[in-house]
Amino acid sequence: MVTPAILQPVLTKINLGKIEEIQWHGIYCGRVIFAALNFLIVALIVFFLVRAMYKAAEKAKLSAEVAAKSLEDKVKKEKD
Repeated sequence: MVTPAILQPVLTKINLGKIEEIQWHGIYCGRVIFAALNFLIVALIVFFLVRAMYKAAEKAKLSAEVAAKSLEDKVKKEKD
């Protein structure tokens, strides 16, 4: 979906409707290019999602540690 939207101006300049129609000596190298671009786009999206989840997990871990420490301090004060 994203690849044709990005490459449409280039494709119209070289008189092609789809990137898959690019061929060289009968070999459709456009299909390989299309697959590689789709893979890179999906990989980039997955990378950003995993990175965001990792940061959220780190924040949750930090807030849990702070809450545990404050609870521990509260219990120590009640014992004294």
